[in-house]
Amino acid sequence: MQFNQVNLAGYLTKDPQARSVGAKNTTLCTFSLAVQIDKKKDTMFIDCIAWGKAGETIVKYLNKGSNMFVSGELETSSWTDKETQQKRSKMQLNVRNFQFLNDRQEAKPQQDRAEGSSVAVDEDF
Repeated sequence: MQFNQVNLAGYLTKDPQARSVGAKNTTLCTFSLAVQIDKKKDTMFIDCIAWGKAGETIVKYLNKGSNMFVSGELETSSWTDKETQQKRSKMQLNVRNFQFLNDRQEAKPQQDRAEGSSVAVDEDF
């Protein structure tokens, strides 16, 4: 039996970035989550990706310092470094579900922070 499921809660280290990829211009959102791993304040920094509507929602509502819960699978990305021609790889979390943990004043579209709302998404993307 194999199982690849990760649940994390932490803070965004910078504003999430989105771009369109592929023939269908699917949104790919990348962000990094700082997760405190013990009371000694050791912190892990986890690279995350979210696709499609999930990525669009994250970019719209969150920014550096936002608190969120994410759930997904770990995956490895591999590429060849253009300068050194060496094979490189990194592990990242492919986000399947997420929830904003900020209070109502913080979880708002970046264009309009005046009205109160909270956002939670929990579905397959």
